[in-house]
Amino acid sequence: MKKKIIITIFLLILLGVGATAYLNNVFLPQKIKSLIINNLQQATNRKVSLGALQFSIFKGLIFKDLNIYQGEKSIVNLKEASCTFLILPLLQRKIIIPKLRVKEAEISISPVSTKTIENLTLYLNYHLPNSINFRLKGQIIASPVINITAAGEYKIQERFFTVKVSLQDLSPKEFSAYLKGTGLDLSEGLINAQVDLGYKENQLKFSGKSTISKAKLKGLEHIGEINNINGELTFDNSGVSSDKLNADILGIPVKAQFKLQDFKNPFLDINIAATLNLDTAQGILKDKFKFILPASVKGNASLVLNIQGKTPIQENLQVSGYLDIINAFVKPDKFTPAPIAMQGHNTQLVRGFASSLEDINGRVNFSQDSLSWENLNFKYSGIPYKTRGSLTGFKSPEVELALKSSELALDSNFRVNKGLVSLVKLEGSYLNSKFSVSGKLDASAPSSPGADLKGELDIDAQDLKKLFAKFKNQLEQADPQGQVNVQFNLNGDINDFKSCLLQARLSSQSFSIYGLKAESLSLDYTQGNGMADIPLMQLSLYDGAAKISAKMNLDSQNIPYLVTLDMQGLNLEKLKMDTGAKQEDIAGTLSSQVKINGFYGDISKLSGTGNILIVEGKLWQLNLFKGLGSLIFARDFADIIFKEGSCDFLIKDRQILSDNITLKSNIADINGSARIGFDSSLDASLNVKILDEMAPLSGGFKDLATAIMGEAGRFGIIKISGTLKEPKYKFKPAVGDIIKGLKDIIFGK
Repeated sequence: MKKKIIITIFLLILLGVGATAYLNNVFLPQKIKSLIINNLQQATNRKVSLGALQFSIFKGLIFKDLNIYQGEKSIVNLKEASCTFLILPLLQRKIIIPKLRVKEAEISISPVSTKTIENLTLYLNYHLPNSINFRLKGQIIASPVINITAAGEYKIQERFFTVKVSLQDLSPKEFSAYLKGTGLDLSEGLINAQVDLGYKENQLKFSGKSTISKAKLKGLEHIGEINNINGELTFDNSGVSSDKLNADILGIPVKAQFKLQDFKNPFLDINIAATLNLDTAQGILKDKFKFILPASVKGNASLVLNIQGKTPIQENLQVSGYLDIINAFVKPDKFTPAPIAMQGHNTQLVRGFASSLEDINGRVNFSQDSLSWENLNFKYSGIPYKTRGSLTGFKSPEVELALKSSELALDSNFRVNKGLVSLVKLEGSYLNSKFSVSGKLDASAPSSPGADLKGELDIDAQDLKKLFAKFKNQLEQADPQGQVNVQFNLNGDINDFKSCLLQARLSSQSFSIYGLKAESLSLDYTQGNGMADIPLMQLSLYDGAAKISAKMNLDSQNIPYLVTLDMQGLNLEKLKMDTGAKQEDIAGTLSSQVKINGFYGDISKLSGTGNILIVEGKLWQLNLFKGLGSLIFARDFADIIFKEGSCDFLIKDRQILSDNITLKSNIADINGSARIGFDSSLDASLNVKILDEMAPLSGGFKDLATAIMGEAGRFGIIKISGTLKEPKYKFKPAVGDIIKGLKDIIFGK
């Protein structure tokens, strides 16, 4: 029995060796090998080679050097693999391979990427003659190791291959080679994916879903890195997309939708939504877009951003979106009228606000090279404003800006190029005044910004009270009224205004100040070489005319000035109607020439000369003359008319001096000297002479005395002191003349 068993075992071994030899030398290499190659070629529609096909009692079926080619290049290389199969299922026309061992395998795709699969286990189910089912699991050697499981089917008759693949812990950097054409770099993080593959007639179709965590994307111009990418992706032959991604862009947490279409000619489309602080947004504008806003910004905003572009991304990236601003606050940098200095090719604006902007609400649309806004609301100095506008070209911007409030309407257009601001248009209205300005501002030298401007202003004088609120009290007292037209040309360093060249012309058909009215006004002003000059200012007022000229040395530390006045034919009766003396019986025609000089802001050094002439004057109801008249005349002196009143005067030492005051009437002549101080003090000495041919003779004692005084010639000397508002009088009779007059009356001349 033992001998029979040994012989049987020996025969089985011999049979096994013989069968193995037959399989390895005849059946497998001549029949099965070519069958496998042909089926693989038909299934893949590619060239296939198989180095060797062997059978081992211990390893089962062994494949060596299996290659699948694309052109002349091997894209799948199986160095060695072995599998065992179960015998009994063969009787049911099934092939079950319980275990597949792959010693070394390489898969190469374009661009070249070679991966080694280890610990591969494959289960095959051969359903003759229709299909082959399989399941596998293994590990792709990478960092970290990628776990792969798959299950699929190959339908032999249709030559259709389908498989479901699950990948765990796939690093995004494994795709870096395939993104080179896009200019993008996806790295860090992990991806878990489920992929459905279908292969038929040399066409591979795939689709699937994946989750991505803590990934990083580089290569987006203006945006830089997108960090901490988390979310779900779907993909197929047409591209990759996601409706739900979270990431950090420029340090801001965002939610995003993502789509990459057409792998051969990729087109990227990203939509981003975020809530951010505006001070953060200001930093982004400065660092990424080189746009400097000369202010500190606080508040919140909702951001919607769209990024689109074809490959290469750096050349074709398009960025657009909008910012919904919510209750923002903007505090401009320290105010200066000069434009902001440019840094490199950055954009700059002209600082025009001295106070903060508050309660800013509205939408700002933007692209990588433009801004625009409609119905943006804010408050400035408590007044609500609306604004619309656009800024195109951050490197050399063109700006359109419109503002509107209950008081102000403004429409402007200007361009900025390397420090040069071309003001195409700046026009609008403030209250009842209008303005229009154009020209250029040169900020290339920030310490001395240049201007070349021309413009026209139509000013309602009442608006000055609100425009210059700092001087409201003074303007309330002056109460300027009327419409003034100003045309000007300005050229020079606006930080040093006195050095600028300026030509201006003012005109008005009707103007008043302190209640005094001018029927017409015209003024020419020139400034240059440190000198300010008013060659001619003309006024028509109260039936008269005034001509004024002035000069001022702006370069001098004390700013000396010279003013001349020539006034002719001023009707005092009409003038009084615009003063507090409108009820008084005052009349006459005034003419005067005055020339004064001094130093700006120092009245103590004021000096000058002049003269005054009044004809047909009635002045007795003025404070100064009431007391004087009551001393001289017995009857109603208010009816007395000066045929002429005149004086020459001198201004010096804070006072007005005259030594040739003359008043001539039909009853008396007055002459003498006077001093009026700038503090309104009064000191005068007047000689009074009664005209004998006109002396009143009504029979009364005072009339008789007046007649006697008239006969006597000089009546006396009147001393005046006190102030212009409250003058004090002292009479000193001419005693000698009076006695002589009495003698002549009694005894005859």
